Amino acid sequence: MQYSDGHDGRCVIGLLMSFYGWDGKDDLDAVKRLLAALAELKDAGIDEGLLIDLNDSGYTFDEIANYLDRVE
Repeated sequence: MQYSDGHDGRCVIGLLMSFYGWDGKDDLDAVKRLLAALAELKDAGIDEGLLIDLNDSGYTFDEIANYLDRVE
């Protein structure tokens, strides 16, 4: 239920938010970055729910990145 572990570790959605400039701290700007990331995913035809499920079921960063590479 967190985008960051507080030690610079991120879940898949936290990583996407970081791509859009999130610094790992909870603030209002994080919400804006999340919405931007989710909009980009939707535009690319990527289901963010699936990414969350992959992350929560133990897929590694590389495995999720490979999935994203295949989708694009």
